[in-house]
Amino acid sequence: TQSPDAGTIVGTGGHTVTITVTDASGNSATCTATVTVLDDTAPTITQCATDRTLWADASCQAAIPDITAEVTASDNCDPTPAITQSPTAGTIVGTGDHTVTITVTDASGNSATCAATVTVVDDTAPTITQCATDKTLSADASCEAAIPDLTGEVTASDNCDPAPAITQSPAAGTIVGAGDHTVTITVTDASGNSATCAATVTVPDDTAPVITECAADRTLLADADCQVTLPDLTGQVVASDPCGPVSVSQEPAPGTILGEGQHVIVFGVSDDAGNISTCTSLVTVTCEGTRISLDLPGRCWYMLTIPCEPVDPQPPAVFHDDLGNPIPISGNLHRFDGSGYVTYLDFNPSPFGMITPGDAYWLYVFEDTTICYAATCPSGPGEVYMPTARWYLVGSPLRGNMLFENLWLYHDGMGPEPFADAINIWIQDPLFTYDCALGGYMSAGVNETDDDHVMREFFGYWLYTFVDEVTLVIPQP
Repeated sequence: TQSPDAGTIVGTGGHTVTITVTDASGNSATCTATVTVLDDTAPTITQCATDRTLWADASCQAAIPDITAEVTASDNCDPTPAITQSPTAGTIVGTGDHTVTITVTDASGNSATCAATVTVVDDTAPTITQCATDKTLSADASCEAAIPDLTGEVTASDNCDPAPAITQSPAAGTIVGAGDHTVTITVTDASGNSATCAATVTVPDDTAPVITECAADRTLLADADCQVTLPDLTGQVVASDPCGPVSVSQEPAPGTILGEGQHVIVFGVSDDAGNISTCTSLVTVTCEGTRISLDLPGRCWYMLTIPCEPVDPQPPAVFHDDLGNPIPISGNLHRFDGSGYVTYLDFNPSPFGMITPGDAYWLYVFEDTTICYAATCPSGPGEVYMPTARWYLVGSPLRGNMLFENLWLYHDGMGPEPFADAINIWIQDPLFTYDCALGGYMSAGVNETDDDHVMREFFGYWLYTFVDEVTLVIPQP
C-alpha cells in the first residue's frame, strides 16, 4: 500500500510517499519515494501598458515613467507574480521611440513579457538670440534692388538640434522695388519647431524724375481787356520716373489771369518719394489787333471759310455780279450739312436756307464772272473774278492771305492752342481746298508736305475735327 493514496491531490513541491509491504501474518516493511510537483506554466498577461508620448526637457531628455501598474497578469500557481520593466522607471532617454519591456515572473521563475513604446518628442522652438539688422540698399536704374542674404547674421540655439536651419523670406536675390520690405527670418529645428524674427530692408527712391519734353513756348491772344486766362499746360510735359508714376504741377496755376507781355511758366514734376525736377516755358500774351472765331460743334467734316455776316442772308442777295445783278445760282450753289450736299433751288429755297457765316459753298459759273460777296467781313465786302466756266469752292473775302500757323483753336474750355499744336489731336491736317486752274484739290496747312500754307481770299476749305466743341480763332487782317 502507499500513503498518500493514489489520486490524492497535492500542490507544488516535494511529497514523500510511504510504501508499506505487509504479509498475511501482519508483518510489514516500508520504504519511501518522493513525488515532486513542478510549476512550468508562465503567467498570463491580459493587459500590457499603453504607449505614451513624453515631452523633452530643456536638455532634450525625458525620464522613463513607471508603467508596471498598468499591467494586468495572472498565474496558475502564484497569486501575485512580480512585474518589472526595462528600462527601469527613472531612466533618462533622448528624443525618439523607446521600447519598454514588461516582464511578469511567478514564484517558480516562469515569466511572460509584453512591450510598450515611450516616445520622447521635442516641442520646444529654437531660441533666436540675435536677429539680422535692418538694411538700406541702393536702387538701380530700374528703381530695384536684390534682397541680400541675412541668415548669416542670425544667432540661434535649440535644446535638441545643435544646428537648426535658418531661412529667410523673401529669399536672397529676390528683386524688389522702392520702399520698405519686411524679411522674415525662420529658424527650424530637426523636429519642425520654428521661431521667427524680422528685419526691414529699405530701397530708397532718391532719383528725381526725368523730363524729356517741356511744354512748348506759345503766344496767346488776349481778350478785349488785354488779358488771357492761362491754360493748363501740364499735359504737354513728358516725364518719367523709374520708381513709379509722376505728377506735374504748374506755376502760375491754370486759370491765372495774365496781362500783356512774357511770362515764365515753371513746371514741377514730382514722384511719390518727393523728388522733383523742373522745366520752364515762355508764354507771351499779345493784345495786338482783334479776332474773329468760328464754332465747330461736332466731330465731322466742315466746308468752311472766314465768318462774315451777310447784309441780307438770302443766297441771291449775297452772290451777285459786280453790277449788282443776280447770277444764276439755282441748281448751281451747294452747301454741306455734315452728311451730304443741299442744293439751292429758286422754286424751293427752304431746304437750303440762308447763307451761314463761316460756311463755304460749291458754286458753278457758266462764263467768266466777277462775283461780289455782300456781307460784313473783316475787311468789308469783296469781289473775285472767276475767269472760266467751272466749279469753284468759294468762301468769304479776306483781302489778303493769312498763314495757317497764325490761327488758334479752343476745345471744350481748353486753349487757346496754336494751330500747329492742335493738328491730328483736335483737327486734321491737312485741310483741303479746290482750284481747278491748279489741278483740282490741294492740301493746305502747316505741314511741310502740304501744297499750300496760307488761307486765301474767297477760298473755301474742308476741315475735319476729331473732337466736339472746337472754336477756330482767326486774327483779323
